[in-house]
Amino acid sequence: MARKVIYVFIALLLVGVAGIVMVNYIPEETTIEEEITRYESENGEITSIQIIQESSERSNSTRREVTIDDRDAIIELFQQGGVTELVPNDRAPTVTYHIEVETTEQSIYTAPTILVSDASFAWGENRFHVNGANALYEAIETSDFNWSTDEE
Repeated sequence: MARKVIYVFIALLLVGVAGIVMVNYIPEETTIEEEITRYESENGEITSIQIIQESSERSNSTRREVTIDDRDAIIELFQQGGVTELVPNDRAPTVTYHIEVETTEQSIYTAPTILVSDASFAWGENRFHVNGANALYEAIETSDFNWSTDEE
């Protein structure tokens, strides 16, 4: 009987420890505003964003870019992410984004972010991930920019 009590006690202890561990590893929900505030506290206020998109197909390569230097438009771009669903990227087998973020303190040029055809990340910048989604990428994919295009 005492052995059963010890086993039950150990089992309850293990369940309790597992519960505490799980609660501590649940990701904290953040908003894009909180993420931007955290980013700006480290790097200075965002003053402009340049987005360069390069896509390559066997027979055709394209390059286009846009610079956003109005703070309200930048914040609106970030807030737009997370609102719509991502659609598959059918423009090209591989799309590469280079993003340069100008702040009051520095210029941050990200490593190229490679996006494969199913819109998943192969590698790259993840500073603007909010709750597991890349809000900046989503906003770029769903925005109607006045791109300047350089056809190769």
